[in-house]
Amino acid sequence: MDTATVSTSSSSKDVFVHFSPAAASTYRPLRPFPPTVCTIDGPLPGGRYLAHPLAVLVEEDEGEFLASELHYYIHASGSTVPEAIASFKRVLSGYLDDLASDEERLSEYLHKQLQYLRSVIKSS
Repeated sequence: MDTATVSTSSSSKDVFVHFSPAAASTYRPLRPFPPTVCTIDGPLPGGRYLAHPLAVLVEEDEGEFLASELHYYIHASGSTVPEAIASFKRVLSGYLDDLASDEERLSEYLHKQLQYLRSVIKSS
């Protein structure tokens, strides 16, 4: 268990608290992960691959990383950036299958998503 020293002092109106973590403490100040655009490429699940590099926005959200496609806002998450990217690749490939299986019943917007996915994802 980490230990710390806390000391206080006061005047008539104010109380001052000083917190000093122990030398062996694992305290690290929080550093927010800034939204970052990553370019991904390479293989996808099911023997597929990206036809060209794809820009993905990676953001931290409540302790997880969220990877988002910038045209149609397809999302996936993971506890690390590499896990979020791997999850995103699975979701992207799976979403193509889902849309293609219901192609005749898709709205115009979903047809556009399907066409986009077919232009981005190729089979080996």
